[in-house]
Amino acid sequence: MSTKSIMNTAGNSTSFTFPRIPSARSIRFYGTNNVYGHGGTTYVDVFDDDTKTWVNIKALTGNPYLISTFGLMTFTKRPISGVRWRTTDHWHGTHSAIGVTVDYQASVVDSVLMPVSIHKQDMNFSARMSHEDGLQAQWRITVNGVQKYPASGYTTLMNVPFSFGKNLPHTDFVIGANTVGIETRDSGGNVETFTYTVTKVNATPTVSAQLSSKLIHGQDVKLNAAFNDANAEDTVQYRVLLNNVQRFPSSGFSTLAAVPVPLAIVFNNSDLIVGTNTIRVEFKDDWGALGTWSDTVTKLNAVPTLSGSMSGLTLNAVINDTDGDDVRYRILINGKQVFPESNYTTLLHVPLEIKYTLSSQQVIIGSNNLIRVEYMDSLGGVGAWEKPFVADFAGLMFCDEAETYYSTDLGEILKYLDFGTIVAGQTTSAERVFLKNTLGYPVEEIQLWNTQGELDGVNAKAEISYSTAPFEAIDMLEFADQLNHGEKIPFYVRVVTNRFALHGGMFDVYVKADPVL
Repeated sequence: MSTKSIMNTAGNSTSFTFPRIPSARSIRFYGTNNVYGHGGTTYVDVFDDDTKTWVNIKALTGNPYLISTFGLMTFTKRPISGVRWRTTDHWHGTHSAIGVTVDYQASVVDSVLMPVSIHKQDMNFSARMSHEDGLQAQWRITVNGVQKYPASGYTTLMNVPFSFGKNLPHTDFVIGANTVGIETRDSGGNVETFTYTVTKVNATPTVSAQLSSKLIHGQDVKLNAAFNDANAEDTVQYRVLLNNVQRFPSSGFSTLAAVPVPLAIVFNNSDLIVGTNTIRVEFKDDWGALGTWSDTVTKLNAVPTLSGSMSGLTLNAVINDTDGDDVRYRILINGKQVFPESNYTTLLHVPLEIKYTLSSQQVIIGSNNLIRVEYMDSLGGVGAWEKPFVADFAGLMFCDEAETYYSTDLGEILKYLDFGTIVAGQTTSAERVFLKNTLGYPVEEIQLWNTQGELDGVNAKAEISYSTAPFEAIDMLEFADQLNHGEKIPFYVRVVTNRFALHGGMFDVYVKADPVL
């Protein structure tokens, strides 16, 4: 079924004509919705283009609106070229434009012979074309929305009825359901589309496989397998993975081979990790139908253990092994290895103490991070420890009361201590600033001082103080007490100017302290 929309542009007229539409089935008004028949009976008629007469298709009493009340109006199939609306009483409302949509049938495709499924054979179909008004017709065919015949446009217009068909190669179809569309167009330009489903079937290959042993300590393991396919003409290829690492072939899949396909492969003991090892075989036929087989081999060995914690950006951990085996390890942050640069450390004696400090560039500041330590003993027994933490800059940090930092631990500016516009002769209010310890260990003997930077230090100068009431400007603030990780201490900053001050500018505050080890 096709649809055409025709808009009346003749103002408030109650009818309009249009080019012949063959085999019309229904119409619906659209446009402004304020026109309705008031009282009596309201009629809607279509103009039969064969009999050249108006034919009533719907009548309603009361106050029916043309658009919302009459809705979809169906009628006996006929060619039409006009529509009108009339009432036995009078109209209410006006419209600047009103239109109709017309549903109609043009070309007809029937007697379709098309396979419902294929494998490697081409898809051959035949059908018959007719037309309700006897107009010439042409066609084209698509598969999954892609035109396959002719290369472009449509076939030549032909007198109806006529038979037609086409042989499409099976390579035009994907595995599974395919939508075949036969699109027709008549000499009047009316288009119809008829859709069908053709399923390209393909059996998934199968495998029979067996391991020489599923529980080992120092032995090798052998895998024997044979692949088959219910579609005997299909060829099969495979690949073998150990613990998600491809072992054979080195990449991709083996060469396609006719079934049955044998497989024999040996896994050296050194290739197997302590604990559960997963051997997975993936195989597919020449159409990509994929099958998998997997099994496990357990290698016995005591696994090393780790106890650890995070203090700031510093990891403190101890690795031990009940067997006394030497161990090696690596550290990952957010899935990326940071120590050593690759692989693992060399084998080291237990108990093994680890103290590793991350840089702020290795983490996501202010967000959740995940540190992970993976460790392995000399026999391949592996373990892992991980801990989520919210990363902070590591240093003696200047921040406001909300603990928003003024700079990074590398000195990069995050925000300024902004005193706004200062009038010459004005002394600003004292701003409270905090010094926070995020080093991961305590410090003592803290010293704070400032430089004048862009201020001239005479007519405009920055000052620091222990307190704000009173504000006693001191060149260097000293804090002898220990400041633990995560603790903070306040101090105050202001800018003093006299009437000779010509400009403001940037100044810096510095800090140093001794670590408590």
